[in-house]
Amino acid sequence: VLEVLLLVSDAMHAQGLWLEMNRACTDPEYMNTLYRKRSKEINSSFRLKFRRFSSYVSFLPHFQSKTDELMDELLLFSGLREEFILERSVEPPFDPANSINRAPDDFNFGRYLAICLGDCLAQFVEVELPVWFFFMASTVLFYGLVIAVGNDFVTVAWIWAALGWLLLMLHIFLETHVHNILKGFAA
Repeated sequence: VLEVLLLVSDAMHAQGLWLEMNRACTDPEYMNTLYRKRSKEINSSFRLKFRRFSSYVSFLPHFQSKTDELMDELLLFSGLREEFILERSVEPPFDPANSINRAPDDFNFGRYLAICLGDCLAQFVEVELPVWFFFMASTVLFYGLVIAVGNDFVTVAWIWAALGWLLLMLHIFLETHVHNILKGFAA
């Protein structure tokens, strides 16, 4: 239950951020200024080297630049919004749909994303019978592990720590992979 409340809280924060980004994307002057500022930073060789270094350590919270991160997210959001509205063909040459069959230019993409996130959360919260079986099997395996190590909770703690590190490494790998996919779509 606590996890669901945390997810809903994060979703509400994301919804607010998306709505603000959508408002910013509909202001052409602001977006042009942002594009010019970003292109100046990328053209500077020192800044480009620093950005490459900071992308490697961006998983560490103290090395994250919040303004650069928000600027990058806004530019990515703007590109995704533009491509969503253009509704390009999936066949080459990837021409946009005609203006009759596509979303209007003032389409609220942030609200659309929030609705999709709400649907995903609703499906996530709905716990089906196989999930309960998984949790029961995991509980039995955990108690079996405790019995196998002879109630030595130090060994159990080391096993939990090793599993935690393994999950952290898998999370970093998955997040890097998803980030590379997003960069591929935004390019």
